[in-house]
This record gives sequence, structure tokens and C-alpha cells, in this order.
Amino acid sequence: MQISEQQLQTIKYSMLSEPGDALAHLIFETFGPEIAERISHPATRRNLQEYLHSFYPEQEGNLKALVERFELRLKSIDLQQTIEKAIRWGARPVFFEQLPVLSTKFADLGNHAPYVLWVAGDIDALESDFVGVVGTREPSAKGLNQTSKLVRLLNSPVVSGGAKGIDAAAHRAALDQGLPTVAFMAGGIDRAYPLDNWSLFHEMVQSRGSTGE
Repeated sequence: MQISEQQLQTIKYSMLSEPGDALAHLIFETFGPEIAERISHPATRRNLQEYLHSFYPEQEGNLKALVERFELRLKSIDLQQTIEKAIRWGARPVFFEQLPVLSTKFADLGNHAPYVLWVAGDIDALESDFVGVVGTREPSAKGLNQTSKLVRLLNSPVVSGGAKGIDAAAHRAALDQGLPTVAFMAGGIDRAYPLDNWSLFHEMVQSRGSTGE
């Protein structure tokens, strides 16, 4: 797996940030991921404070808490171990320059967008036009049947969350129809949750689909 220094720094930055943290994303876009290593330096903090005061005063009060979070997490991050763990699970980091179509869809998230995706399977499945099918974790028999019918009628790659119930039914219906299907797993790609769906996730990866976070 070839990963540039810039991409390594982006992975580290994503591990330091809270998901959807708008302030962290603003800093990332303006100063680059390397700033995380210097965030404890008084000069860096002063520059950040001045930048926010001039352009994003509504975020100025959030800087202290962000710096404290970064400082705390920097001490415990083992970047190499994280990458090796992902490889053992068959996953790899995918950056948005590798996903030009998907990146336009994430653009709507603005400063709440992720920095990198961890993907097991075929990333081409993420670049196609797809539909999202999600629902309750405790569906009725009718709901499960309707999910299968819906996937068949849509006849498109299916994205869902890998959860029990409607999500799993949507993935299963896509596999049965020979369609790519992608699970975005909120708990992380190295935590196959729910475990009852482990065989389903494995089948998805083997069948032109993917799992990711």
C-alpha cells in the first residue's frame, strides 16, 4: 500500500478530530493536516486565534477545547498500528482525489465532511450512481418483503448502514439481484457490528461491493 506523507498526515488528523467537527475541518482546509503536530506551540495557537477572529469569529470560542482534544489524543495515536490493523481487516484508506464522483456528493456536507474513508472491497462501487435504502431494525415481514421489491424495482447499486432489519435486507436483496452494495459502518470497519451480519459483509466485499467508514 503506497501512502504519501500528506496522506499519512491526513489519516492522523482524522484520528484527532471529532466526526463532523466544523472547526477542525476549517483548520484542516486552511492550514493543512501538518498543523496538528504544531498545535501546542504558542505561535501556532496565536495564528489560529487571529485567523478565526478575522474570518470565523463564531468559532473563536471553540479553539481552546479543540487544542486540548488534539493534545490529549496526539499522545496515544499509533498511526502505523492503525494502518496495519486496517490491512489485516482487508481495508485501505481511500482519499477523495481517488473518488471524484463521490467527492461531489460529499461536498454538500461542507465543513462536516470526512477527511478519508476506510474501505474494504471495490471502490468503484462508490463511484457509480447508487440509492440509499435504510429503515427500522425491527421490521415486519411485510417490510422485509417490500424492501426486497424496492431494491428490485430500483435496479441500482444499494448503499445502507449494515444494521439489522431493513439495512441488512436491502444489502441481501442487492446481492440476490447481482447488484453492488455498500455498507457504511458507523462503528468502524474493524468492528463488524452487528456480528450476526459478518457473513453478509464478507459476501458483499466478495461480490463487487464494499464496506467502509
